[in-house]
Amino acid sequence: MNINYTSPKEKTETSSLIVKPKMYATTGSITSTNSYEMFSSPSVLQIQNYTPSSTKRIVTTYQQLIAAIKDNSTDHIEFGANISGTTALPEVNRSLMIDGKGFTFTTGTGNNRSFQLGSAKRYFVVKNMNVDSKNNSGLILSTQDGWTILTENIQNTYANNAGTFIDTSRSYLVMKGQTNWNSGTTGNNVVNAKEILITEQADIRIQGRVSVIRMHPGNRINTVFIIEKGSKLALHSREGQAI
Repeated sequence: MNINYTSPKEKTETSSLIVKPKMYATTGSITSTNSYEMFSSPSVLQIQNYTPSSTKRIVTTYQQLIAAIKDNSTDHIEFGANISGTTALPEVNRSLMIDGKGFTFTTGTGNNRSFQLGSAKRYFVVKNMNVDSKNNSGLILSTQDGWTILTENIQNTYANNAGTFIDTSRSYLVMKGQTNWNSGTTGNNVVNAKEILITEQADIRIQGRVSVIRMHPGNRINTVFIIEKGSKLALHSREGQAI
């Protein structure tokens, strides 16, 4: 695992990873002469410029959210109210952006109410959302290889310790904005991804009972962890390792 600190830079969509910015690091950390080229896919750059192509679909109920996720012609869902539900959400198999618009998504204490990513291996963006959930299967869940996920401004508001945040061990993860997540799960890690980028002056604060960030997609698979200079990451594990 490589932990690198780089200066923020303008993001451009590119088919190859050729960016080589000057590297910065604190004493004792690992430095390198490259940064983004360590990622095994250019999608970590491309997702930061992802713009949905279709007209957005505004949802105000859990049933409308389910219908919008099922509708393959929709690639932009926007909350128009607080949304609460207790049944499983359908699988996502296309590029999709879900903008919570500052509203609260409530799923209670049950499992399998995650945004579940299927075999399509596309982009998935969730932003501007408060999450009232103790869902141990995660807010975002996938066992597939190749998804690229972006989270931005996600706050967990569950009264006690929440469950898992992101369980996508074979996916790429980009984190932006302000994120606070306090997990109490003992069976899963809080964040699980194979390559992680924290960027755009993000302020990420995650607590957990066991491992907070886990990077173990399998044997002989590339793992990368980059925090760009100007971004903040605070991790706290109460009974295990932070990373």
